[in-house]
Amino acid sequence: MASVGFQVIGVDKDPDAIAICKNRWGSQRLLSFIASDYKDLNFDPSYFDLVVSFHTMEHIADDYHFLKSCHRWLKTGGG
Repeated sequence: MASVGFQVIGVDKDPDAIAICKNRWGSQRLLSFIASDYKDLNFDPSYFDLVVSFHTMEHIADDYHFLKSCHRWLKTGGG
């Protein structure tokens, strides 16, 4: 997504996974990475136009809370 002009923030709670991503893609101007559990993220409400999650919910005990967080961070009309 960053390669076609979107500002992208990658999040993973595993610092090793974030280190690999930074090493591989850290030079891309529109791409940044955060090592954090989603519960500790402090994005403002309606911060994102789009929230994408891959292979996340099977690792989260409270998937409802995760989806509520994603919804809170998503702008009205966002995807």
